[in-house]
Amino acid sequence: MELKHIKRVFRQYFNFSRQERNGITALCILLFILIAVNYFIDKFPNEAKTDFSELKELIAQWESQANENKKSATRLFLFDPNQIPKEKLDSLALPIHVKRNLVRYREKGGVFI
Repeated sequence: MELKHIKRVFRQYFNFSRQERNGITALCILLFILIAVNYFIDKFPNEAKTDFSELKELIAQWESQANENKKSATRLFLFDPNQIPKEKLDSLALPIHVKRNLVRYREKGGVFI
């Protein structure tokens, strides 16, 4: 008796309506098509060969110019943050908000130790 009960519960759990069976079939077919396309897409040769040599040269030129500008604009020197004038502070490669905060801190009477 218990075996029949278990079979009945098992059948009820795995029983699908016609719409559910059609949906499962459609999803299986779609999945098979996508797997087949994914497998065969690599078999076709890729004809598009792009020459990036000109772009690489332009990037190299741009990087060299950027490095030259960075080297020429940045000149490090020793300074006292309590007494450096604003003009010399501008020559350092510091973000604007850091310079502004340093000047405001000194104006309010702050001192760096």
